[in-house]
Amino acid sequence: MGRASEPRERLLSLGDDSVVGGKYRLCRRIARGGQGVVWVAQHLQLDVPVAVKFLSSAFASDPEARARFEREARAAARLRTAHVVRIYDHGIENATPYMVMELLEGEDLATRLERRKRISLSEVARISTQTARGLERAHEAGLVHRDLKPGNLFLARGDEGEIVKILDFGVAKAARASMIGAADPTSEGLLLGSPRYMSPEQARGSTDVDHRSDLWSLAVIMFRAITGVRPFDGVTVIDAIVAICNGNRAQPSDLVPGVGTDVDRFFDRALAADPADRFQSATEMASEFEALLAGREQRSIDETLSAVAQPVPSRSARFDEVPTADGSISISVPPPGLRSRLLPWAFGVGLVGSLAVGIYVLRPGDTRPEPLAPARDGTTAVATATEAPAAPPVASSEAPAAAPTTPPPTATPTPSPKSSASNRHRAPAPTAVPAGAKKKMSWGF
Repeated sequence: MGRASEPRERLLSLGDDSVVGGKYRLCRRIARGGQGVVWVAQHLQLDVPVAVKFLSSAFASDPEARARFEREARAAARLRTAHVVRIYDHGIENATPYMVMELLEGEDLATRLERRKRISLSEVARISTQTARGLERAHEAGLVHRDLKPGNLFLARGDEGEIVKILDFGVAKAARASMIGAADPTSEGLLLGSPRYMSPEQARGSTDVDHRSDLWSLAVIMFRAITGVRPFDGVTVIDAIVAICNGNRAQPSDLVPGVGTDVDRFFDRALAADPADRFQSATEMASEFEALLAGREQRSIDETLSAVAQPVPSRSARFDEVPTADGSISISVPPPGLRSRLLPWAFGVGLVGSLAVGIYVLRPGDTRPEPLAPARDGTTAVATATEAPAAPPVASSEAPAAAPTTPPPTATPTPSPKSSASNRHRAPAPTAVPAGAKKKMSWGF
């Protein structure tokens, strides 16, 4: 059979229940890429599930491909971080290199973006922050990934939520020979990696590629996750590379309404053509994006609070005013619900108070004249509506003398001297009101 069928023949020979390395029993195939395939296996001694990645037989005879595969195993095994897939073992089975990794459950970012097209800014921040942590450890160890793309960021499910795992250090470049061995075939200017996620220096085949190339690739991933499209693209790979080198791209705010110009400014720096103009570390880049979102959330909170803030009540609506130390006035207004409950009570209390005041004001008081004594002819003197003013109180212990009365112009019966003496402490008899005169009421003051 031809060369195209060789990978299938080789993969079929590694079927279910095949034992690799004398201790890994293959269970089922879970993924297949351009250069390899991944199986779920059971560790026979430890009785735990693991993942076994094989290099495709189409590349197994290529010394450079074998070297890259082995370099990936060495590099990932030395990175002690939760955000890089763990490598447990490495070997060769039937002339096919393999590596044993931790088994992950979840999906890669490429699958998620294919299903959802775009994700939220907060989710982008979470993924980029965790990816940056893994990259920071790799860069501190002198390792540049050089093939960051959505398919190499696995979103693994765990007990504490989703965690990002960086996969595939197969085309990584070591800044120090001690990291992955003395030989580094990828340092000869070969165009390795995913062209649409390459930095300009990597796309030009430059040998001077450092950790800032990974930051560019991470920025392209973030741009794609936010907008649904890659910043640099084209009908062909060559078109994409030309766009990358020329820096021709759209702004996120032009592609997604509401993204904002602050996101545009972030990508202006993250995707700068000159590495010196970009962020200089993965931590700096992730922190800047998180700060951007934090500032946006604070502005949103402030706007929300301003929109729901109650207006200052007018003076007629004020419930209580208390002067403060600085001379200002503190207004105490009961809650709307409390005020609605107090209004009926306040109205009732005010009504009762008004009635009480009216009764008090209108009462005649101690100066009210007592009933007149019967006249000698048997009739009773009738007081008119106007009463004479009460005599002022006398400070002495003696009783005050009866006030002199003016003889009435009409034929009103006059009390006898005897009755006048008996009524000494009473108010003088009222005078008659001339005909046609306006009657006046005394209100007690």
